[in-house]
Amino acid sequence: MAQRTVQIGIAGTAFVALLFGLLLAAANPARALVSWPEPQNLSSTNVSAVSPEVAVSSDGQVIAYTWVESAKAVARYSTDAGVTWTTKFLAGDTTSSSSSPRVAVSNISNTGATIAYVWTESNGAMTTAVNTYTEDSGATWKSIDLQSAGEETTNPQIALSPDGKTIALAWLQNSNKIMRALAVNGSATIANLAQVSSPNSVSEPRTVVGNAGQTIAFAWVQDAQVKQTYSITGGSEWKTQPVTTSGSASGLRAAASSSGTTIAYAWLGTAAGGKPVALSRYSFDNGATWQDRASTSNDQTAAQPHIAVSGNSKGLTLTWLQTSPGSVPIARSSYTVDSGTSFKSHTLSGRGESAQSPQSAISGDSQTIAYTWVRADGTELGVVRARVTSDGGNEWSKQDLSQTGQTATNPRSALSSDGTTLIQTWSRSNGTVDVVQSVTGSFFVLPGTPTGASAKAGSASVTVTWNKPASDGGSPITGYRVNAKILGKGWKKVGVTDTAETSFTVTGLKNNKTYKFRVAAKNIGGRGKNSEASSPVTPTATKPKKVTNLSVKWKKKKRKAVVKFKPPASGKVTKYRVRVSKPNNFKQWDKWKSKKSTKRVYYDLTRNKRYKVQVQAKNGKTIGNKKGVKFKTKQSKKFINR
Repeated sequence: MAQRTVQIGIAGTAFVALLFGLLLAAANPARALVSWPEPQNLSSTNVSAVSPEVAVSSDGQVIAYTWVESAKAVARYSTDAGVTWTTKFLAGDTTSSSSSPRVAVSNISNTGATIAYVWTESNGAMTTAVNTYTEDSGATWKSIDLQSAGEETTNPQIALSPDGKTIALAWLQNSNKIMRALAVNGSATIANLAQVSSPNSVSEPRTVVGNAGQTIAFAWVQDAQVKQTYSITGGSEWKTQPVTTSGSASGLRAAASSSGTTIAYAWLGTAAGGKPVALSRYSFDNGATWQDRASTSNDQTAAQPHIAVSGNSKGLTLTWLQTSPGSVPIARSSYTVDSGTSFKSHTLSGRGESAQSPQSAISGDSQTIAYTWVRADGTELGVVRARVTSDGGNEWSKQDLSQTGQTATNPRSALSSDGTTLIQTWSRSNGTVDVVQSVTGSFFVLPGTPTGASAKAGSASVTVTWNKPASDGGSPITGYRVNAKILGKGWKKVGVTDTAETSFTVTGLKNNKTYKFRVAAKNIGGRGKNSEASSPVTPTATKPKKVTNLSVKWKKKKRKAVVKFKPPASGKVTKYRVRVSKPNNFKQWDKWKSKKSTKRVYYDLTRNKRYKVQVQAKNGKTIGNKKGVKFKTKQSKKFINR
């Protein structure tokens, strides 16, 4: 078999950044997908290549592709996160043609990684299912005999346990009259099942494995119904039950969590009006209870369902095509991150765009969710687009991945369980031949959490200070976001900085309201987690100073006193009040009046008496100190106290 080793991985510079981010992820697993490099050609550009598939281990170290090139199945794999690659042809018979390749990988164990391939070979007279696998990262290869004398074997499927010790295979035999299922652990056969359906055919075999091989599930379509058999005891006990009991099922997909507690299926059923509808059935508790979900209404037509589950028994995501009467197909998605308690749905494709081949993937912690589909509009015939979140669905990014002007088909996604490695592959036509391409998204680690948030109140303002995070995520901190919360109400963004300074003054607040504050750091990857809230503080208006130039002029003929003053030398004033009375006999103040009113007139004062006038300024609800001056009513002299 032809074999070659290369020293530069796919999008090598992106992998360098990715590996650097992985080193930091152990201390701070928060992550964000920020960029996609240019796609790389996997296959030769002068011969046709189709049917790409990709798999990645839960830690992102083992990556494997397969596709059909010049009618031969090809394997390409890396066991060092894409730094070096090995590529080889799988088909040994040069006269046969290959189709339907599949691939599965495990984490690296003491003996190496398990990488397994299945495909079909046809010599024109007979089609047979073939497999090969390695348990030592490619040093040696083995195979399992799937043949039955004189009978065709087709549509092979393969799954591996995360530790690579359990291999599950499913395929069709005897002109699709029998569905065969085989599971092995080392040299031990733990399942060898045959599902006979005569005279009707069996179709769409599927298999999934989880929990170090303790959870093994096989599913298939028989008599237009979805059937399953599964074990949660490593194959010692099996439970067979129908997934559907009515309607007509097709397009079956299956998924299982790495922990093995989640088993999920998606397929096309029939709605009340007879139109295809996207359906799913799933269990988050090892098959003890099952839930059903329909994703389209009766007046819509569904197609191409796909399902993926997370490793923490909380996440599940489903994609499908949906066509309403008189419209083009659109890509739709629905996902849960709380074990099915609630679902969120999205329309993935843009307005006026036709969509095909939607795919989905979800990380083990349900935080990273990736959707891929092929979009087409009046200008572009087929462009692979991705929509990704790395924070459980709060923020999403969307980007075209394949080159415009070239028709892309058959996108496939692989996302490591730890959420650090996201790979997309597809086949695209350059007008002459089809070429398999791939791209790996670059993840950056988000910054850590700021500490020691504190707040100092001013007048309608608060100055917030904090300590920078212990980790910047490997990229410089570019700013902070400050949130405020009035006690009894929700959090609200009140400030964003574009520097690494660790203080910020929030203005425009309400005096005499009590606030708390929190801070989040941001780097090129996005925003990290919010800090603990500061202690509560209450802004209050600045106390006004005393008024200036206070004077009184007695008009003896009219028996009136004219009081004048000027504003304080500094500070804000909203209103003034004045009172006039005999010394030591003050009673209530006059009403507060506008800050523009700096003159008062008092009539009918008693002649030849001593009086005192006092003036106060206030700012909002904060009242300043009194300013006073005495005067006598028998004089016409102007009394002034500056």
